[in-house]
Amino acid sequence: MINIAKNVALESFSEPDSREINFDNQAEVDHILRVLPYYFKRFEEFCEGKAVTLRKNGKILAIAGLIPTFMGSANLIFFASKDLQAGFDHHVAKAFWIFISTATLQYRRIQTTCLADDSKEAIRNRRFLEFFGFEKEGLMKKYGFDGEDVYMYSIVVD
Repeated sequence: MINIAKNVALESFSEPDSREINFDNQAEVDHILRVLPYYFKRFEEFCEGKAVTLRKNGKILAIAGLIPTFMGSANLIFFASKDLQAGFDHHVAKAFWIFISTATLQYRRIQTTCLADDSKEAIRNRRFLEFFGFEKEGLMKKYGFDGEDVYMYSIVVD
């Protein structure tokens, strides 16, 4: 566990965290669990130990993990809680930045996708990624879980 401030901590993910978080997009999580019912039970394994839970005042704000793909690349998986936006401050930003910057020491490319629609949630997610230095690479048509269009974002280490 890394204590960022008195009330903000970055800790290793454990499967019970997935039952404690108040997901921002519960419908998306429910869909993932219908397709892959074991997803959170094996999340840490998928991420090869690179999965974290971000807490503020004991509440889970987010669960994040890096799933190695190939040739020094990893997919960022990020689940936000409904409390993330209200609880977001410089300590929370620092915690997420520590997670991402530590990952860039191991991976030359970190990538993730974000819905390409104009919903408030999708716009907020894109801003969040851009705030942390992710660059939008392009539109991937019909790439989402239900065939939605998504944008590919990445951080590439030179």
